[in-house]
Amino acid sequence: MIAVDSSAASSHHEVDDEPSERNPNRRYYVSSIREDRSIRFEAGPFDTDEQASAVLPRVKEIAVQVNPRAVTHTFATFGFSSDIFPNGELNRLLGLS
Repeated sequence: MIAVDSSAASSHHEVDDEPSERNPNRRYYVSSIREDRSIRFEAGPFDTDEQASAVLPRVKEIAVQVNPRAVTHTFATFGFSSDIFPNGELNRLLGLS
């Protein structure tokens, strides 16, 4: 499922449709997608897509402050299942530990 915010380069992507309440190993991130199609986990992991979506505007703001070229990146919430979840690259600047 992908939903695009027409006011900015933002979207939502689900790897599968299994909600975290049915899958305890599912977490969500705010990610950036660059021109070269590389993906970076900017913030997370979060337990719900709603939590990730709530910080998406702030993540975009901080990403552009850190790297002005980020204004051209697409930002999206991204959910997937795994046993290992890395911390987002901007967690410290967002006050997330």
